[in-house]
Parts: sequence; structure tokens; C-alpha cells
Amino acid sequence: MRALKKEYLLLTLFRSITITVVVGVGIYFLRGYGELLRPLLGLVLLTYLTSYIFWISFKSGINLKFLIYIQLILDIFIQTALIHYTGGILSEFTFLYFFTIMQASLFLLLKGAVLTATLASIAYSVLLILERNGRIIPILDYSTAVTREGGFFLLKLYIHVLFFYLVAFLTSYVSEQLVKSGRELEITKRVLRQVKLDTSAILENIPSGLVALDMWGNILYFNRAAKKILGFSGRPHLMDMMEEVPEFAAELTNILLGQEKQKRREIEVKTADGKEKPIGFNHAYLYDESGARRGAIVVFQDLTEVKELEWEVRKLDRLAAIGEFSAHLAHEIRNPLTSIRGSIELLKEVNLDGDARKLMELIIKESDRLNRIVTDFLEFAKL
Repeated sequence: MRALKKEYLLLTLFRSITITVVVGVGIYFLRGYGELLRPLLGLVLLTYLTSYIFWISFKSGINLKFLIYIQLILDIFIQTALIHYTGGILSEFTFLYFFTIMQASLFLLLKGAVLTATLASIAYSVLLILERNGRIIPILDYSTAVTREGGFFLLKLYIHVLFFYLVAFLTSYVSEQLVKSGRELEITKRVLRQVKLDTSAILENIPSGLVALDMWGNILYFNRAAKKILGFSGRPHLMDMMEEVPEFAAELTNILLGQEKQKRREIEVKTADGKEKPIGFNHAYLYDESGARRGAIVVFQDLTEVKELEWEVRKLDRLAAIGEFSAHLAHEIRNPLTSIRGSIELLKEVNLDGDARKLMELIIKESDRLNRIVTDFLEFAKL
């Protein structure tokens, strides 16, 4: 609606300017004939007045198509009056009809253009017939006996009517093609906007940092994860990164220079907000149609959680190894302990004095307690 409003405003201004220029030329050449200027001035004022009324009506919400039809009819009337005033059949201002027909084709397409061409043909035919029959006489009458002859009259009328319809069909065809192209362009723009939104949403929400650079070091894309990982609030330049995150900037520089052959690697980076982070890298180059390198894409991740998980896994592995060793050690302790207890049991069968027997019973008791400890330890190791 906004575009249509702008077009209608421009067309209204063009209408007023055209009449002003055309009639202004006539006024200039007739400046010595005051009585002949009144009709021309009246046409100019009428054009200005109707243009203002049409514009106010359009802004007030009156249907645009209805206003255009009324304006076309009024323009045909004004142009016919101007043609009659400036010589009738010999007037040079019949070209104004073509502007009106083109205006109709722009807003009303083929139907409106044909109706306007028909209206212009009728108005022009009636004017020439009335002038030829002497019912009305042009104020600036240049006609001669030749121009009043039937052959010249019919030829003039035929040529104008023919070109009225030719202009109507040609301009309406062009207008329809423009409208069709405009619709296709709008659909294409809508699809591209949707694709851009979808692509942008995907890239902004992936958990990995993504940086796209051209060969001059300009950062073309820097997604949300990249800002979070490196501690930036906006999209930096490579020179800013050299100051804030020199290790990361050095990697990017090596990639652009083609000095980094290893695709996947890890580095320790001190981010812009002062945190130490392990970062995993991967990169790929961008090429144009000719195969020339035009930039690079770098994908990276914060490996802090991965490193912590690896450390936890290593600790668990170490504990598992300790548990396995402890179980083996317990078995090694239990075997000789069983032999010792068995030997003491045999010695008890020998007649010993009271102190020796008490010591053997103590050894058996402590061996049993040690065996229970080893058994409990083995049960714990199984967990």
C-alpha cells in the first residue's frame, strides 16, 4: 500500500507538471494576446485543483481504483478541451492522450488501458466531427480546405485511434510484466529472507564457535558461541583479537596464510575476560568459482568440560587400578595367613605349658581377625 501511495503521488505530480509545462509554452507564445490566455490559465488551475482534490480524497481512504477512473475521465476532458483550443485537427497536443492511456495501464493494466483508449478515441472523434461540421470552431483555427476534406479527416482520426489502442496494449503488456516480475521478486525476497533467518538462527544457536574471515583478515561472521567462548560482547576485528586473545589470533593468521596444515588441534587461550581455556580447532577454506581461495571458516569449542571429564575418567581409572592391586594384595596376604593359622592349630595338639598355649590361642584369634579384615576388604573391592 505504501508503494502504491508513493506511485500515485508521483503520478499526480507528473500530471500537474506536464500540464504546467505544456500550457506554459502556449502562454509564453501568446503573451501578447491577453484574451487568449484565459482558457489556458483556466485549464492549468483546473488541473491543480483536481489534483489536490484527488490527493486529499485518496488520503481520506476513498477507493483508489474509483479515484483513478474519475481522474482519467477528467483528464480526457481537459486534454480534449486543450486540443480544441489549440487548433483541433491540427493541434500538436494530442500526445497528451497517450500519457493518460499509459497512466491507466500502470494502475489498471489492460482493462483500464483499453477503456481509456476507447474513451480518448470517442472524445477525439466527437471533437473532430463537431469541428468538421462547423458546430464548434477552435479558438486558434489553422485549418484549411484541405484539412476539412473527408480523406484527411478520416486519416487523421484513423491514425490517432490506431495508436491509442497500440499504446494501450503495449503499455499494459509492459505493466503486467512489471507487476509479474515484482511479485516474483517479492516472493524471491521473502524466500531469501526466510533462508537467511533459518541459516542465521542455526549458526547463532550451535554450541560451537564459528568465525568466517576473508583473506584480508576481515571477520565476516562471529556467532554467539564464539563471543561467549572468547569473552567478546560484539564482533571484533582481527587486530582487536591480536590484543585480547593473541593465541587465537595467531591461529587465525596462520590459517589465512596457509601455514596451518593440521586440520584438528588444541591450544590454550587466555580469553578477553581473563579466563584460561583449552580450545579445540577445526578449519576449512572458502573458494570462488575460479578456485581461488577467498577466505576461511574456523569452528572451535571450549574443551574445559571435556578436559575435566577426562581428568575424572583418569582418576577413576587410577582408583580402579588401586582397587585391583589391593584385591591382589589381599589375596597374597590371606594365603600365608591361612598357612600360619593351620600351623598353629597343629602346634596346639602338642602338650605345652600355659603361657605357650595362651600365645598360640592369641595368634589364632588375631589371625581370624586379620582374615575378617581381608575378607571385608575384598568385598569392598568388588564394589
